[in-house]
Amino acid sequence: MNKTPLDTRARILSCLIDGMGINAITRTMGVAKTTVLRLLLDAGDFAAFYHDHRVKGLRCPRIELDEQHSFVLAKRGRSENPLSGDAWTFLCLASETKLVVSWLVGPRTPEATYAICEDAAKRTTGIVDISTDGYGPYEEGIRRAFSWRRANFARVIKQYEDEPLAKGRRPAGQPKVKRVEKIRVIGTPDLDVASTSYIENVNLSTRQRCRRFGRATQGHSKALAYHEAALALHFWAHNFVRVHSTLTAEQGRKTTPAMMHGLADRPLSTEWLALMCDPNAVTIK
Repeated sequence: MNKTPLDTRARILSCLIDGMGINAITRTMGVAKTTVLRLLLDAGDFAAFYHDHRVKGLRCPRIELDEQHSFVLAKRGRSENPLSGDAWTFLCLASETKLVVSWLVGPRTPEATYAICEDAAKRTTGIVDISTDGYGPYEEGIRRAFSWRRANFARVIKQYEDEPLAKGRRPAGQPKVKRVEKIRVIGTPDLDVASTSYIENVNLSTRQRCRRFGRATQGHSKALAYHEAALALHFWAHNFVRVHSTLTAEQGRKTTPAMMHGLADRPLSTEWLALMCDPNAVTIK
């Protein structure tokens, strides 16, 4: 990997976080497929480490929790390979700053739900208003991870209109929301601001910008390690690289979610990440 120039590695990482497929990157950059895959693993491993190193002690008045479906190699029941199956991405988002507080990949089980709640609780401080959808295990996970003094929890349940489908055709887009019901579960959440819309927008961004989440394509992950690395890289870019148009700091300057929390003083770059992946890199600052 050290034989590949730094600017080439940085451009490969830029292609990865912008949603290009592995084969397209090899053709565009004129490098071997193994070079791209090795860099993806190295960058994803460092991005996950950097997230753990920096994203903690957060003041988040409101957070949202949700899970998003994907799969590795093949969907559940479509293959007898034990390494294939569904891979759900559990996500915790700070509503006001759009910071991805915590994420993990695993099966859609109560144990994985408890794990994301516990990690979110460790990374946040103070009283938190929590919003989720109607998935049942969130309540037990929040009760286990957050003390009753810290958590104000509300469920946001959306009911959709039933749209008739032509035979053999898929639904065109997301069905329209018919009704939204907000239910107080723990504490005294502010039901006026309880919402899962922000995290659903991040899920949409993941579908658009992470090639492995594209529906009805061949871009899905063939191994769990690459899937996790691609997600780590995607969420690192979301927090530390991309300037969000809805986030404004002093003097009207647009900023990143990490800068809003004081986790960075400037947007990071793929050049920085490519340099930090070098085994001879300097100490993290």
